[in-house]
Amino acid sequence: MEEKSPAIQTKDGGAALREERLDKAVAFFKRRGNAIPFVETLRDLNKKEKADFLDDVMRRVKGVMKAKNNPYRMLILFLLPLIMLGMTMNVHAQNKPSYYPNGWPNGVVIQGMPVLNTYPGDVYWVDSGTGSNSYPGTFRRPFSTIDYAVGRCTASNGDIIMVKPGHTESITGSGTITFDVAGVTVVFMGSGSLRPTITWSTATTARMIVSAADVTLTGSAIFDMTGYDAVAIGIHVSGANFKMLGDYTGAFRVIQADEDQHAGYAAVYAVVLEEGADNHEFRNIEWISSISEPNLSSCTVANAVLYSVTTTTQAQDYGLFDGNRFIGGWTACVSSAYTSTNILFGENTVYNYSEGGKFTTFSASAATPRYLDPNKEQTLVLYAKPMPKQATNTLFNVINGSVLVTAFHGEVTSQLTGAQVMTITADASATSISNATKLIAKSTVSGNHAGSHITIGDYGGTAVETANMGALNFTDGQEFYLNPGAIKINIADKTNVTGNVTWTLRFKPSAFAFVY
Repeated sequence: MEEKSPAIQTKDGGAALREERLDKAVAFFKRRGNAIPFVETLRDLNKKEKADFLDDVMRRVKGVMKAKNNPYRMLILFLLPLIMLGMTMNVHAQNKPSYYPNGWPNGVVIQGMPVLNTYPGDVYWVDSGTGSNSYPGTFRRPFSTIDYAVGRCTASNGDIIMVKPGHTESITGSGTITFDVAGVTVVFMGSGSLRPTITWSTATTARMIVSAADVTLTGSAIFDMTGYDAVAIGIHVSGANFKMLGDYTGAFRVIQADEDQHAGYAAVYAVVLEEGADNHEFRNIEWISSISEPNLSSCTVANAVLYSVTTTTQAQDYGLFDGNRFIGGWTACVSSAYTSTNILFGENTVYNYSEGGKFTTFSASAATPRYLDPNKEQTLVLYAKPMPKQATNTLFNVINGSVLVTAFHGEVTSQLTGAQVMTITADASATSISNATKLIAKSTVSGNHAGSHITIGDYGGTAVETANMGALNFTDGQEFYLNPGAIKINIADKTNVTGNVTWTLRFKPSAFAFVY
């Protein structure tokens, strides 16, 4: 039977308490293989008394019957404060990020669940509010500008720049922000009023330059290009594989003209893609050239996205526009006069104020390789379009294949006057209105007030559908296939007609079909 060491009185004079503590310390040691953490909980003992108590614990563990001098006693006395300091630092470290050298290359899994996607490169933080370019670019000591962070990145290393909520930065000249390091990803953090904001100002030459390949901008941010008169180009891209990927529809907001449409306060082109800018993607972006006024006669806006501004033959291969919303007035939202091939348009919504404005305009050589995703319904809107002064005016063009029209209607935005007969037709080969397929025929539209509808689509309305496509009579809510050709509007009394109509076309394209 184990002989207990002589009882030593504690500060409170309780020998029984000491015996109870020794028993607990021995049990703790047997479970954990170390009694020091238990001893450190005895706050009523001083450092020497803790060392004596630990000696007694070890004697009991080893079955020693009489107290002997412990050769490690002085070492224990020396190490105890260091162990206590280490335990304290560990508690504080739980509230701080780990800076384990080179990250965790094989990922981190807790109870079978990966908690982070791995990335091979460095991570830098940017915050105009608390940052400085003299700092190391960590979370707590971020850089103050994006361009400086780009300069710290290593090419093709998968480096990431994290832009904190509320960050603001101004582009005052050509290349104030230049992405000249390949493989950099910028993550813009924040939502609503806390979205980071980049502002173009000071000169018409102010622009963001993307010359390196594999640059990605993602997250949510505002790109405000209205800080100076007639900025020529907002974002100038020559590097391949450039991507602007909003987290959700409208997460990225590109403001190309201010909402009041003051003369000159606009960027001529929001984005220009030069030759070599292949495999580009634009997703979930809200493109704005006006949000309040459809009269754009004094505005310098041309296109939201232009394929090249040079006069030589250019070529960009493979591009994707998906989940975007275009609101404003452009001659065309997306345009190219050169050979741009394999450009795919997914599910985008277009509200184009400009009279005669289009969703896209491509050169004849570039017309065939444009595609609409056949798996997604499309919506095109010509906002507040004035009633035409010519006999026949094209609303929508269909090329390369047929589309299934799921809705087509016009909503009067200002009262129509002077128009006695209006006919809307759709036919690929008709040379006159009498031979064309009539979608809508109204004996008079004069007096139609704002808010009234002219429709064969799924919104109901006041139109009299009198004509047919072959033997098919059109009724409200009916879907129909439209072959390559144009949807045109004809006004009999074109001289005196006034008023505006917003025309909406919803459709599902077949393979290779395109509508603009």
